[in-house]
Amino acid sequence: SNGGTTDGHIRISNKIKDWPQWVVDYVILHELVHRIHTNHSSEFWNTLQAGYPLTERARGFIRGVGYAQGTRFEEAE
Repeated sequence: SNGGTTDGHIRISNKIKDWPQWVVDYVILHELVHRIHTNHSSEFWNTLQAGYPLTERARGFIRGVGYAQGTRFEEAE
């Protein structure tokens, strides 16, 4: 989802489907945690990091891709 309303399905964008599986896993878990916490509060990040230890590594990968492409793929802090 893009932060708005959703039909309950998580779809993987063609832009990321060829990324390493551990990054795609992070994206999926990120979206699943939004079902508990609808924002990017500290509770959201604590829940995500507790459930997925590679969170910071995956976020770094996403930021690196964004930097290399001249775009931003990072979520709001």
